[in-house]
Amino acid sequence: MLPNCKPTFGIAMGRLSDRYGRYRLLIAGSIGYGLVLTFTGLIGGLGFPLLIGALFILGIFSGVTNPPAMALVGDYAEKADNAMAMGFFNFLGNLGIVIGPLIGGLFGFIDPTFILAFIVAGVIEILTLGVNIVMVIVFLHLENRRLSVQPVLGNTG
Repeated sequence: MLPNCKPTFGIAMGRLSDRYGRYRLLIAGSIGYGLVLTFTGLIGGLGFPLLIGALFILGIFSGVTNPPAMALVGDYAEKADNAMAMGFFNFLGNLGIVIGPLIGGLFGFIDPTFILAFIVAGVIEILTLGVNIVMVIVFLHLENRRLSVQPVLGNTG
């Protein structure tokens, strides 16, 4: 379910991020993804159809977060480094795909229902969102300072 929803909703979300701003969709999608992921373990214990529904919703939120994130990489990477930046972004995502289940499997020894693994994964998603919000605020502040200083430097030349 998750892989099918991501490209389906990704195109529409890419257009929305172009229209309404990348940060808004990225933050909203990450909050939704983190909350749904946190409760997926509990929902899965209530029945297979509910688990499929939770995975479908996770796919939608993944489709909400991925296009604006990739667009931001493209927006802020230098043109000459754009391909390397996209490759590194995908590398880190793939690393998470491999390491995440390994760590989740370790939680399986503590809790064989894997509810704890989903809770930890959701909390990590929300915590990283908090770090990312702080980074965006700092980055935008530095970018605004650079833009306000640039005309002054341009006139001295």
